[in-house]
Amino acid sequence: MRRSIAAARADFERQAVKLEAAATTMLLRALGVGQSRDAVPARDGNHHLNMAFYRAAIRAVQCVPEVKAEFQRWHRRKGKPMARALIAKELATIVYAMLSKSEPFNRTLQGRPVVTTTRCTWPRLENPLT
Repeated sequence: MRRSIAAARADFERQAVKLEAAATTMLLRALGVGQSRDAVPARDGNHHLNMAFYRAAIRAVQCVPEVKAEFQRWHRRKGKPMARALIAKELATIVYAMLSKSEPFNRTLQGRPVVTTTRCTWPRLENPLT
């Protein structure tokens, strides 16, 4: 049974909205908005997307010098966990913009150009001598 283009587009738009909501939730959770000290962390948002963007942020900091510079700027002001969450939110915003506009990555981060592609190889070898 083939789905109509309108149904596929509606599914895509729902997923894009969920992606943006997950990124926003991740940032609010990192900020601790609406939580008391003894409160259980919020359980809203897609946990799998939150973890995927958080891990992607760690990898981007390791591999892309422009992202690392932005991370270090935020790290000095807000601390390491918050800096990682902000990088993850920026990646989520980029992905959402790419998916919603159906355009390729415009090679900018926070309005600054990203000129390098990558400096890391994957997967990393445990022992580079072997």
